Amino acid sequence: MEMCEAIQGRHPISFHYENEKKGKRTVHPYAFGKTRANHAIRAYLKRGVSYSKDEPPWRLYRLDRMRNTRVHKKTFRKRPYHGDKSLRIRC
Repeated sequence: MEMCEAIQGRHPISFHYENEKKGKRTVHPYAFGKTRANHAIRAYLKRGVSYSKDEPPWRLYRLDRMRNTRVHKKTFRKRPYHGDKSLRIRC
């Protein structure tokens, strides 16, 4: 299943993220697109590593740093999402 299908079907995804805070994350994806230089998703963090103090836990994840991505079959209930100025949204 590709990223847009996961977003449109409201399927959580899990992956290992490769940055200074390496670790496994499970997120609810809301948007996929491109920042100035990278393809990325805007997602709500459900489980995993995060040292940011932002609440609610909305994060931007670069696709080139995601490894072993798995789309879950279950679905999630949508949260209010008000768009994204840092992402040119594809879906």
